[in-house]
Order: sequence, then structure tokens, then C-alpha cells
Amino acid sequence: MSVGIEAAGPFHLPGLSSSDLSGAVLDPPSVDASRVVGIPDVAGPFVRALPGLVSLPSIGLETPASDLAWLDRIHVLPREVDLGSVLSDVEVPVEVWNGFLRRARSLVAINLTGPAGVEVVNPYGLPTHFPGSESKAYIIRVLAEGGARVDNLVTWVFLSVDSNGTTLHLLGLRMLPFSLMPDLNDPVSQGYGYLGDVITSDDGSEQRRLLREIPHGWLEFTVTGIGAADPRLVSALLHGWTHRPFGVPVWPWWNRLRTAIVPGATEIDVDVTDVPWSVGMLAFLWRDADTWDVARVDAILAEGLRMTLPITGAWPATSTLVLPMVTGFLAPEQTFTWLSLRAGRARVRFTIPAWRT
Repeated sequence: MSVGIEAAGPFHLPGLSSSDLSGAVLDPPSVDASRVVGIPDVAGPFVRALPGLVSLPSIGLETPASDLAWLDRIHVLPREVDLGSVLSDVEVPVEVWNGFLRRARSLVAINLTGPAGVEVVNPYGLPTHFPGSESKAYIIRVLAEGGARVDNLVTWVFLSVDSNGTTLHLLGLRMLPFSLMPDLNDPVSQGYGYLGDVITSDDGSEQRRLLREIPHGWLEFTVTGIGAADPRLVSALLHGWTHRPFGVPVWPWWNRLRTAIVPGATEIDVDVTDVPWSVGMLAFLWRDADTWDVARVDAILAEGLRMTLPITGAWPATSTLVLPMVTGFLAPEQTFTWLSLRAGRARVRFTIPAWRT
């Protein structure tokens, strides 16, 4: 605690500019609350008060760096979708939002450019009225049949709105699954190999380096078609699709579906133990050579798999097989042997680039 020193007399500065303040009178500090300093003269315990928040009204303004990036324009969400490998019909949900808060907009056309095999599901018709700050949902259907590549641009055309920002870009590669199950009377063989290089110096010492971080693999098995349709399917696959990539089911890793799948489901109940599933891999659902579907893995769960997009069909338990699928290429020459008018067989070998096992 500080201790004051008592002055000898009234405060007085000698000199021509000096004033005698001995008779000056000041108001008590308690008269003006804004001048009160220190502990108030009030009985009771001392309570230290923290400063409070002061709320001051203000008016916000729209600025190009923030608000106008979302407002006063049309938004298409998402703007780009990479489908990867397209082996079956895929439905992509799209939301179109009118970011003009106080003005309605009119959709006059939906333009689709690119290879064949893409459809736009528009339940609202044209023209479509978009009130301010309202969104509408659309479905873009990418069909399994179409061009070898998926490179399509969907444009929603609004009156008095620049169409450069109202587009959806679809990318992907169409593949056809080799959906025939191997003939288990013959062996199913698989393998993979790395690529390296050996650098030899003048003294004969060698340095070895790895040129391929992810190995290339191969899968070989025999298929036998019996009946009116299967032999024709085998022949058509071998001779009509050899120049394009196949979706190759990895048959040694199949498991049966434990719980039936309903349309729109995103999870598959299947045993994932000892199967090298990974995020982004294709999951092949198979019942027979003509009944199958493909979905992309989004997450690996303790009791199965979660897909990136909803599954379109219904799949019963037990009779449905679930197995990984990889991208493979057939050799330029394949041999198909007709056993009779209703039966045929072929030994096929697929080269699988960048096969992660």
C-alpha cells in the first residue's frame, strides 16, 4: 500500500505566473459518476466487475470479395464429376440454386453436348420459373451404353445470365464387365510384376532402381459358355470389345451378400476379411452373366462397404456375389473354341495395369 507524504502547506508556486490554490474548491468525486476512481464508498465486499460487451448497430454492405461470390448468380452443384470407370447406369444428383435473393429467374433450356450415353431428367419442364433464393434438383443419368469416353457438358440456360457459370462437366471411361464366371474345372491363375533397371558402371558394380512403384498384374482363367446365349456372349466379348478396356472381376476374392440390398441403398453387408478392398475400388455385384451391377467404394466398414452413389437395383442375399473389380485389357489375339452349336470355351488372359493387391 502506497504512503503519501504530507506537504508543508498549501500548494503554492512562487513567481510572476504563480497562483495561490489554497482557496480552490472542487466538486466531490461522487457527484459525477464518470469521475469516480477507485473503490466506491459502499459497505460490503468488493466485487471486481469485468468489462461488458458493447453492441453497436452497423449496416453491412455487399462486397465482390465475399457476398457477390455467392449472391446474384446461378449455382450448379456440383460443377464437375469424375465418374472414373462406368460399367452400369449411374445417376448423378445435381442442385441448381438461384442465388439472386430478390429476383426470380427463368430457365429456358438445358443443353447437353458430348458423346452419346447421357440423359438429363427434368421433372419441371421448360421454361422453368426459379423464384429468388430457390433451388431445384435434377438427375443426370449416365448410361452404360455410349461412347468409349464420358466427356459431356450439361448447361442450364437462364435468361440474362451468363451460361459459363451454369455448367456441369462429366468425365469417365466406359468399360464392359467380363461377366462370365470362370470354369472352375480349370485353374484360375493371377500374378503381378514390378519393373526395374540395372545401371552397370565401368568397374562392373551395379545399381538397381525401381521404375514401377505399383506393379502390373495379370489374371488368367477359362470360360465355358453353355446354352443359346452364353457362347454368343463369349464370342462377342472376345471379338467386339478387345480394343477397349474391360472390367475384370477378381474371382478368387468373391463373397456372398449377407443382407439383401434395396434400391437406393449405399451400404453392402459383406465379409471384407482378407479381401484387399480400398477406397475408390469398384465393387462388382453378380448373380449371372446377364444380371450384375457395379458401384464404387467410398469407405470400408467393419460389416461391409459403403458406396459413393446409391445402388439402383434390388439384390437378394446369398445368391448375390460381391467381389472386387479391376481394369484389364485382353491380348490382341484370343481363341474361342466351339464345342457344339450350343457350347464353347476360351482361355482368356487379362493384363491389369497398376494392380494394387
